[in-house]
Amino acid sequence: MESNTDIYKRYMKILSDLFLKSYEDKGMSASGDWGRSLEVFSNGKMFVGVKANYNSSIMMEKGREAGSYSNIGALKQWIKNKQGLPQAFKDNPDKFAFLIARKHFKDGVKVPNEHNDGNVLSDPINEFTNKYLPRMWQELSLLYVEDMTATFSSALVNLK
Repeated sequence: MESNTDIYKRYMKILSDLFLKSYEDKGMSASGDWGRSLEVFSNGKMFVGVKANYNSSIMMEKGREAGSYSNIGALKQWIKNKQGLPQAFKDNPDKFAFLIARKHFKDGVKVPNEHNDGNVLSDPINEFTNKYLPRMWQELSLLYVEDMTATFSSALVNLK
């Protein structure tokens, strides 16, 4: 019999898979680092969730305000991995990473834009909430009813 933690983990794996599919389907996988950072985690018995690179998650979903530089190292890696960039970018990653970071500092990054339709994370969350969350609650409620029935039965037996 599955425990409640097993059920949570199974459903968090579904959510993680939905995130990864959205990330790939929407063309956000330049280096693939964000997809590899996705992880279902648990701190023991009860707390289970999905985590990924926080800064990249926010950038993909909401963009960024002007006024702060992007991570130059991450931009160089993006230039190295991104398919379809002009050869000049590949030949001069330091220069172009700085130029991109300066543009981000000056203008921010608006989402949606021509390269990112947005909703990379919110679409999978909405799908999970509508399709899978009710199933998860149903499975958990059945498990909790079984646990409570066993506990009450045991308590009544012990009163005799």
